[in-house]
Amino acid sequence: MVTTRRKTRATTKEATVPPPAEAKPQTTRKPRKRKETVEDSEDEIPVEPKPKRQKTTATASAKPTKKKNAPAGKRRKSSECILADLPLDLLLELLKYIPPLDLANLSYTSKSFWKTLTDPVAANMWKAARKPYKAPDPPRDFSEPRWAELLFGTLCQTCGGNCQRAVDWHLRKRYCLACEKLHLVSDVRFKSAFPGRKIEILDYLPFTRHGPSTKGWRQHSDNLKIEYFWREDIEVSLRQFEKLASRETEEGEEALEAWTKKREERVAWIFKMAPIWSKWDFQLDELEKEEKEYNKRKRVEGVKARLLEMGYEQVDIDKAITSRAIPPGVPNVTNAGTFQCCSNTSIFLRVLRNSLGQTSE
Repeated sequence: MVTTRRKTRATTKEATVPPPAEAKPQTTRKPRKRKETVEDSEDEIPVEPKPKRQKTTATASAKPTKKKNAPAGKRRKSSECILADLPLDLLLELLKYIPPLDLANLSYTSKSFWKTLTDPVAANMWKAARKPYKAPDPPRDFSEPRWAELLFGTLCQTCGGNCQRAVDWHLRKRYCLACEKLHLVSDVRFKSAFPGRKIEILDYLPFTRHGPSTKGWRQHSDNLKIEYFWREDIEVSLRQFEKLASRETEEGEEALEAWTKKREERVAWIFKMAPIWSKWDFQLDELEKEEKEYNKRKRVEGVKARLLEMGYEQVDIDKAITSRAIPPGVPNVTNAGTFQCCSNTSIFLRVLRNSLGQTSE
């Protein structure tokens, strides 16, 4: 039997006040369920359920959707290099026609290229790349990329800044003015720069007679007999020398003697080869100057030919266009290059003025 709150109230009332004799006992009524009518459904506005929130994060069990038009084969990404997939013999054959400096930059791009281009198998490739420039072979303590960077580079090898200065072939370094003042140490100032160290270490290091520049002029100390050494070379050699000298055994003395003898031979060989390298560097500068003059002459001829096709007179073009007015560049000149050369130097206006003046006469 189901009891309700109304019955409990009645029972409590009967317990406190007794009912009269004529009163009938109250029976419990079941709650009526309200039937929905058509009128009630029309009056009430139906509430639509809220749509379920879609998942924004992929779960571990979710599978990635496949594109309908996806190709069957795997496409290569735009950042991937095709050269790495070529066979070794084909790769070395192609790289023969690349300049040495570009080969050096390529070797610095990844470990695989460095391993490939510094392998002894690639020696013929480097020789073929140096052949058009008649460049000398690298020393034993130089790698091929480092030697190519020294021969054909234009940056300071210490700070990485632009450096248009010549290579010091006794030190085998290219450095700017700021690095020259910072890294060169003379034999006169060795004791103040390295207090308490042995000055005998300078006998086993290459040196140069060109000291730090003063007020933009490079100081030549040949008459003063001052020797300038590279600071980092001194520090490395001092550590090796002191480490071998600290061994007081017979094996240590033999190792120190062999080290000093090897260093003396190395310094003598560098001083022997420095004039040869310097002569090649001078010849390369002369070849570059001749190539620039040749390209400039070809550009002048190309600009004149373009202006002749436009209808200008040869006499006016020869008077207006000179080799000084044409900027340097590649020998081939297009129409856009012709107008650019003329607009940069106001040649086009002068040619037009001369042509109009001649026709009016």
